[in-house]
Amino acid sequence: MFFWGFGLDDYHEALSWLNGLLPRVQVPAANGPASETRLCVKARGLTTAGMLNLAQGNIPESIAAFAEAIPLERKVGDTFYLAFALAIRTSLAMMNDDMAGGKPAAEEAAALMRTLNNRQWLVLCLPFLLAIESRLGHVEKAAQLRQEVNSYLDQARHPVFMPALMNLGLEARARHQMDEARIYFQRGLALARQLKSLHFVAVMESELAHMAREQGELQTAETAYCRLIRTWMDLGRPPAVAHQLESFAFVAVSRHDLDRAARLLGAAEMIRENIRAPMRRPEQVEYDAAVAELRARMDAPALATAWSQGRAMDMERAIQYAVTAADPAEPVSQP
Repeated sequence: MFFWGFGLDDYHEALSWLNGLLPRVQVPAANGPASETRLCVKARGLTTAGMLNLAQGNIPESIAAFAEAIPLERKVGDTFYLAFALAIRTSLAMMNDDMAGGKPAAEEAAALMRTLNNRQWLVLCLPFLLAIESRLGHVEKAAQLRQEVNSYLDQARHPVFMPALMNLGLEARARHQMDEARIYFQRGLALARQLKSLHFVAVMESELAHMAREQGELQTAETAYCRLIRTWMDLGRPPAVAHQLESFAFVAVSRHDLDRAARLLGAAEMIRENIRAPMRRPEQVEYDAAVAELRARMDAPALATAWSQGRAMDMERAIQYAVTAADPAEPVSQP
């Protein structure tokens, strides 16, 4: 697939190259071999741009790319690539909590994949449909889809299946089935390590750290966050850095270190504002609960002061504060 040809972690350079190329690919109005070739190149290029933007957390840009790619894929007529684009478009709808918009795309993607001889490709789309049915409270339908997906997982060895394993883990975690979720994340981690994807290794390790935190294993989670926040920084993923800071803050709230939590959330807020990276729905729910707790337990001036101190940190200073608990006014020492 075109996306994987760039390498699993070289997203910035690839996206810059594609953004320069795509406007120059004009599809002729007349039908013919040249028109069909250009149509295919344009469709695959937009799908790849959507994937690259998604990998970097640029959700609006990813949505725009797939909105343009899907009609072109319908004209090209390749069942696999149309189903693939629809599946990823479903995941984007879910990130915006748009179940109504995501379900038709997920159902069409699954129906298209069922026409292919190799049923392993259903793992690309069924986890999204499963998550939607589960979110909508359709327990029996979700259970049927879960059983079907699990029957195909042993065949899943391509890097494209790593997001599917992540989504299966998230769906299990949402049902509070932590042992089941851990199995999915660990399988995804093993596959990511096998394929040497630093990005997905960090994704799976982050999810396992979040689970440890939610189960009260605060030191285990914090130790993982100290390593992972540097990994996300090195990979050039500011949205993930912001979420790591929020995760450090959730640990601080659990330990009743409220000033520290407020500073960390303020720092994360500033990063998200600067890069225009909104939270995913589950992240927003946990964030809102933490902020509500800070407001209930801190007086307003103290909360405002600590929050402002966090917003005044640049990203490097915020990371240093998160991993060392150094005073926010101290100069940053180089690791």
